[in-house]
Amino acid sequence: MPGGVIFQNLSLGFAGKVSRNPFTKINARQVKSILDGNGLETQSAIPFGAVVVTNTDNTYSLFGESGTGVSAATLANFGGIAVSEVKQSMTYGFGSDVGGNGQFEPNTPCDALQVGTTTIICTEGTPTANGLVYLVTVEGTTSPVGAFVATATPAGGTAIQLTNARFTNGKMDSATGITEIVLTSQLNA
Repeated sequence: MPGGVIFQNLSLGFAGKVSRNPFTKINARQVKSILDGNGLETQSAIPFGAVVVTNTDNTYSLFGESGTGVSAATLANFGGIAVSEVKQSMTYGFGSDVGGNGQFEPNTPCDALQVGTTTIICTEGTPTANGLVYLVTVEGTTSPVGAFVATATPAGGTAIQLTNARFTNGKMDSATGITEIVLTSQLNA
């Protein structure tokens, strides 16, 4: 939560952190792993604060990921938001996690918030209290697939409304884009 000390505003935190706890529902599933013919992983890690889809084999994949058995990046497959509820991270600043915010690697358990409040990164638009939350489904000039935006028309892309989500307030960290959203109900199993 933000605070102020001697006229200095503190940051809003990091993406994928459960920010309030009156009622929270978190589900854990393995991150889907698909190896190519050479035994190399083809699936991306899931960063804290990213949207996940639920696959038919009871695994999670990053929203927008492709591969055999990976669910499409649609609202019907929305699994939740990856949060660092248990895993603090063993891979900060390692591999694809060069930003050091933490992530869930393929073939490891991933905690996904399905109901409750968390911090995310908003890449476009200005969040407002009780404002609508959108997910980018077609990459634009500013926001990649799976990014959270506060506008129905992201620059050069396409977005869908995340029907169970609202921005909790109009505060956003201008340096990082961190803001807070609430998932008011569970969309899918």
